[in-house]
Amino acid sequence: MNLKSVATLVYLGSLLIPLPALATNAGDRPAATVNGVTIAVAEYRQELDRALRTLGTDQAKISESRIAELKRETLDDLIGRQLLYSECVVKGIVVPRSEVDAQLAQLRKQFAGEKEFSEALATAKLDEESLRRQLVRGMTLQRYITREFAPQVKVTDDDVEEYYESHRKEFHAPLKVRMSHILIRLKEGDSRTQAEETLKRLRSRAVVGEDFAALAREFSQCFSRDRGGDLGYFSPGELKGEMEKATFSLPKNGVSDVVEDRFGLHLVKVTDIQPERDLPYTEVSDRIREDLRRRRTADEVARHVRKLREKATVELLLKDEE
Repeated sequence: MNLKSVATLVYLGSLLIPLPALATNAGDRPAATVNGVTIAVAEYRQELDRALRTLGTDQAKISESRIAELKRETLDDLIGRQLLYSECVVKGIVVPRSEVDAQLAQLRKQFAGEKEFSEALATAKLDEESLRRQLVRGMTLQRYITREFAPQVKVTDDDVEEYYESHRKEFHAPLKVRMSHILIRLKEGDSRTQAEETLKRLRSRAVVGEDFAALAREFSQCFSRDRGGDLGYFSPGELKGEMEKATFSLPKNGVSDVVEDRFGLHLVKVTDIQPERDLPYTEVSDRIREDLRRRRTADEVARHVRKLREKATVELLLKDEE
């Protein structure tokens, strides 16, 4: 398990079991066994697909040597993950049901409603209980790492200052625009004209001074409605198509005309604009400290996984072409 993979595994959420892995048949053949526990080929393929997508390039252009390297890293990560989870079981690390419930509630909020949430589960061939098991495992691993490894890591003021001085180019903030929106989704059979007219009426109300956030809470079909439609800050290139064009053409407090994308029809309001600038040390020191702490924690986890693997019984069962 290489350090880059561990850092991603621990801190970007991929501690969770890949969704299809929970839905595979019991007869699915193994990619490996770890102390008698099976890692399914379906799980391996899901993780490999994710790794390939993160490269952000046409997969046909990826060299055979790089693909072979990704395959090794992917299986190593899955083996390391299983070794860590087995330790959690032995140590009796348990995540309270209330915390799992809270995390599940946060996931639900990412969808416009219960129907969309259920459809997403069905697409992934999951039910809610399977998703809950996934969350339990991921949160258990995170608790173990936080309890056992993070306290071993020390980051001094000198470490932080040295990193800042040697990486000044990293601390240049691009233009940022804070954007809120009102979304009306277009489902099969919905009237586009009616949705567009609704948004035009809402725009008229907003431009004469009615509270955009209140309108979003009442009419938007996006999970952001609970925040008054606020989607946070975006820099150029982070949005796509007409949403990008509309957002970055507006002045502060400006409201767009109706904008369409794959999610539906939108009204966009820019609530703040932050010009690009160099970030002073005082503004980024806490962020640097946390980043260094995370990286060093990842190093500790990687070292521990290597020790576990030296003692483990691991059988690799993938075919050469896989």
